[in-house]
Amino acid sequence: MTKFSLIFFTILVLGVVGLIGYSQHVVSENKKIAAEAEKLKKEKLKEEVKKLIAKAQNADAKTLTDVGYAFKKNGDYNNAKKYFRLAAEKGNVGAMFGFAKLWRENKKTKYIDYETPVSLIKEAKKDGRKVISWLEKARSNGATFDSAELARAQLNLSRFVSSADEKIKLLKKVYLIGDFLRDDGYEVTSKKMAKSIASIYREKNQSDKAAGWYDRAGEKSMAKVVYTERWKHFKNRVEEIKKLKSQGIDTMDDTKDSVIKSMFRYLIKASLLGNPEAARELETIRYEVEDLRPFIKAIKMLIDVEGVIPKLED
Repeated sequence: MTKFSLIFFTILVLGVVGLIGYSQHVVSENKKIAAEAEKLKKEKLKEEVKKLIAKAQNADAKTLTDVGYAFKKNGDYNNAKKYFRLAAEKGNVGAMFGFAKLWRENKKTKYIDYETPVSLIKEAKKDGRKVISWLEKARSNGATFDSAELARAQLNLSRFVSSADEKIKLLKKVYLIGDFLRDDGYEVTSKKMAKSIASIYREKNQSDKAAGWYDRAGEKSMAKVVYTERWKHFKNRVEEIKKLKSQGIDTMDDTKDSVIKSMFRYLIKASLLGNPEAARELETIRYEVEDLRPFIKAIKMLIDVEGVIPKLED
């Protein structure tokens, strides 16, 4: 390497080292500036919080609501919830809406599964019932607001309740309110609610109610599925009774009669709704077992009176 090359290389290395050092210095300074800005932001927020809390002392419902929204804007959801609650309890509908939206959008309970702490679910249920109570009371006192707000609260609360009966009760209220949009823009319709209600009744083996709500949902074919499921369930029960009898184990006559009656009731309903398998089996029994014909006829007459899918009372 020539003397000139050595000098050039040395200058180049020193330049690179200097550039790296300068870059590190800039990064360090930027971090200091960012940290100082964050510190000032926190101090400013603290001052704002102090002012808001002072403003809320002995304040009226509107002021409390304004304070709640100010806290929400600053991302302080705990204080926002606190002041929305205070204002809502004084009857401010805007505060009720603010509290309800915070409750519905709570990230800790937005998606729930078996790992969600029970304490969070209990708190969510408590808050939801409180929101619905406020809104229903406000409406009874003459307040006017979009019914969708109440429906959103009822629908969200239904996620947290474990009782099937309570869930059904909430969803029926949502069904009556009609179509609306959830916070995420998803369209909720009466037919979708009817289908959800039908599914719960189906799980509870309340077949006529399940069929009735599927019919309201515009899914009569699902009523056929429900009656087919129950027919096959009781058909299996009849086979079990026969098996027990063949082993010398008899069942109570009233139990046996009840099972057979239920089997034929659902068999006939499935047949009338267009299940070809049910229709063939019913025809085969009529043809081969003469003693059962009057029994089948009596059940058919009863179904004709009440309707294949009985009219819902609610």
